[in-house]
Amino acid sequence: MRNPFFNPPARAAIPLGRFNAIMQDVRNFLNANPLVDEITDAQIIALAPEFATTPGLLNAVKQVAGVLL
Repeated sequence: MRNPFFNPPARAAIPLGRFNAIMQDVRNFLNANPLVDEITDAQIIALAPEFATTPGLLNAVKQVAGVLL
């Protein structure tokens, strides 16, 4: 039975092209810094201003990039 009071988590609402650009920035950062084992949240947030205005974007980027902590 589905809980009628459950609110599903918010999804990132940015254009797909911009999301892909952010993902490319994350890949470029990791390629430029091969000795970094994992990228921190602060480093990802510094890559794009959308993190301040779009809830759920950081989790979406981390899930797609496979950078889950």
